[in-house]
Amino acid sequence: MSTQTIALDLPAPLAQVLERVARSTYRSIEDLVVSTLRTQFLSSPDLPPDVAAELQSMQFFSDERLWAATKPLISPAEMERLQQLHDISGRPLTPAEEREQADLLHRYQLSALRRAQAFAVLAQRGYRVPTDDELKTELYGRPNP
Repeated sequence: MSTQTIALDLPAPLAQVLERVARSTYRSIEDLVVSTLRTQFLSSPDLPPDVAAELQSMQFFSDERLWAATKPLISPAEMERLQQLHDISGRPLTPAEEREQADLLHRYQLSALRRAQAFAVLAQRGYRVPTDDELKTELYGRPNP
């Protein structure tokens, strides 16, 4: 990929935040700015436009709104049901079970995308985000399902 150098005059407080976040995440300021801009302006063509727009707009969410977006959209009971449908063997799913599985899977995937983006933005802002085991415990009630 070709690159282009752009000189920017940043307000001192913003430059200090960039330096702090870059230092705390062990990244260069250039890498931090490029990844932030890439996340903000380039979306996956596979995503529905409304989902892509929401994920892109998260860069502008308040911290409080980002933390709210890290909450799962699917309950532990729904996760358990999705797992049950996935584990059914010996017979094909009924049409009702297939619809239920598709709906739960769609909601799970949307939740995972929203949560991942919110955590990524929070991490860029210098917040500590949960580990994989902490997230699994929150979702499944145990670290290693």
